[in-house]
Amino acid sequence: QLTDAIKKASIVAEKHQNSKWLDNSYIILGKSRLYLGEWADGLEALRYVYANGNDENDKNDALILLMRAYILKRDFSNALGVAEYLSQQSLKKSSQKEFYLTKAFLHQTKGEYLTSVAILESTFPLLKKSVETARIHFAAGQMYDLLGKYALANTHYKNVGKNKPSYDLGFYSSMNSLQNRVFLNPKTDLTAVGFNKMLKDRKNEDLKDKIYFTMGLLAEHRNQIPEAIGYLQQSAALGERNPTQKAYTYLHLARINYESLEKFEVSKAYYDSALVLLPKEILDYQIVQERKQALDDFVTQFKIVSLEDSLQQLAKLNPIALDAKLDGIIEQQEKDRVAAEKKAQDDLKAAQAVQPKQPGLPQLQMGQERRWALYDPAILSQGKLDFKKNWGNRPLEDDWRRSSKQSKGVIARTVSEASIDSSSQNVAATMEKGSEQWNTIKESLKANIPFDENRYLASQAKKEEALVKLGKIYRFDLKENSRAVSTFRRVITEFPESKYKDELYYLLFLTMVAGSVEKSSW
Repeated sequence: QLTDAIKKASIVAEKHQNSKWLDNSYIILGKSRLYLGEWADGLEALRYVYANGNDENDKNDALILLMRAYILKRDFSNALGVAEYLSQQSLKKSSQKEFYLTKAFLHQTKGEYLTSVAILESTFPLLKKSVETARIHFAAGQMYDLLGKYALANTHYKNVGKNKPSYDLGFYSSMNSLQNRVFLNPKTDLTAVGFNKMLKDRKNEDLKDKIYFTMGLLAEHRNQIPEAIGYLQQSAALGERNPTQKAYTYLHLARINYESLEKFEVSKAYYDSALVLLPKEILDYQIVQERKQALDDFVTQFKIVSLEDSLQQLAKLNPIALDAKLDGIIEQQEKDRVAAEKKAQDDLKAAQAVQPKQPGLPQLQMGQERRWALYDPAILSQGKLDFKKNWGNRPLEDDWRRSSKQSKGVIARTVSEASIDSSSQNVAATMEKGSEQWNTIKESLKANIPFDENRYLASQAKKEEALVKLGKIYRFDLKENSRAVSTFRRVITEFPESKYKDELYYLLFLTMVAGSVEKSSW
């Protein structure tokens, strides 16, 4: 309706130049044009009120809007100039409130949070209870959080609830308050502080992923890495309705696995998943994409270095020790295989053991509305189980109900059950040490070990090349200068005659000039 507002306000400006509402009409014109993004026309209308207005209060209101427009355009010098002028004027109560809020917004935008919250503290006595006041208290709490003043932040989060907030605003306010209680008392148990109560609240059913996400970040803050990963994984498991939140959960899991656990392949997988879910219009998308590409290259080179290191270590062992080492590798592989297959079998049996409590569709309780079956996940799951129970696993095809095919359902189930039983026996029967299959695997492992000098030199060349690439990825893509310096120095130390020696010294020099790495790392 902004165009309509401009049309009506223009009538006063064009035909009623002597009207006492002329200044107000120009203010509406300026405000509407600013909302439409017509900055030049909007600023011109507001400046006209200041230059030609007859009412001092209207002139001050126009200047407050002009100041906000300057802030949004990041023209801070002009915004501060207007603020300085207004601070010397006698403002009416409503204008004083708007001026204080606009000045607080100016300092918040500039990152001057202490000044901004100080102005807001003076503004709250002028505000009435409303959703807007709740939002301002929430903003004050967030700025106190950024300043590390968690007790003061919690005072404002408490006041959010006293000002009729929306449900989401009240939820985030409560969650931030619980988070600050953990910061104020690091020994507080995450499950006892109040998060469990929020998880049990049925109104938070769609927000559980955010609760677990916050618990994960707090656990990481306390250096409880396994607990942090557990909470974040629970958040991801519940994030189907909010793919953007799930994407950020994956990003944090990727970061923890990279920085704290140095599980680079796991980190890469989480980055892949995050990139699939993250909307392309979000500003972080390009950063995540670049990080993911860098990690792809990193993992490739890291695998080469790890493999060649391992093979060279094996080549140095005596025959008896080498045999024992290879036997240990094969034995561990067998244990991992058996464990993985057993888990798959258990999952399949558990899925087939699920039986409906009552035949037919779930009964509705009093007061419940019946949802259309295709929109109800509970009914869908029930239907799938009933179908599989009666007909077995069937391909998608026409005329599947024909009597000539009924026997196939029974056969399919029988074969499926038989295959489970037989595969369970296969899982239980592990490969015996010293068997023909065992020795075949051992010989294939031996074939990759660089025993002779030529193969050792080839392995060294692969490792050298990969290490140089790793160092450059650290330096230019991942922006981790300390690790880049360590990697470059490793190449120079392990390969004194390296053809990359001059280039690496130059890269070390550039890193030191940048001041990102202390001299002691030399």
